Amino acid sequence: MSFVVHLQRALGRHAPTIEVRDVGGPARPGGELRATIRVAAGARAARLEPIRVRLVEERLIYTAPMVAEFDFWQKVVGFSLPLVGRMLAPGEAIELPITLSLPAALEPTERHRRYRLSAHFGRLGPRHAVIVGVLA
Repeated sequence: MSFVVHLQRALGRHAPTIEVRDVGGPARPGGELRATIRVAAGARAARLEPIRVRLVEERLIYTAPMVAEFDFWQKVVGFSLPLVGRMLAPGEAIELPITLSLPAALEPTERHRRYRLSAHFGRLGPRHAVIVGVLA
């Protein structure tokens, strides 16, 4: 392959898109969280890589006085969907239902704590994330 094609792949130009959808409402500690991951090819055929799915806890931090933001605190659940070798035709999409078993000791969402469900291809590939509520 040419250098330009390698560069476009590294920058994600022709990479498939990924989206987390249909998250099943607020989760409960010790319960299950259901969602769907949609993967779609663009104008070109796409070779799929494993999709990494993670639910992480984020905590409110202050980077400066009166400047607050959420940052990674700990990984709650994570796994990989092995799709190696699978190809998507141009314009084709697949939807993959997932179920995460949540730990019983999971703390509920509060003003200073939230949870983010993310799905992504590798380190530089496309990613998508949604905020998930956890009830007591």
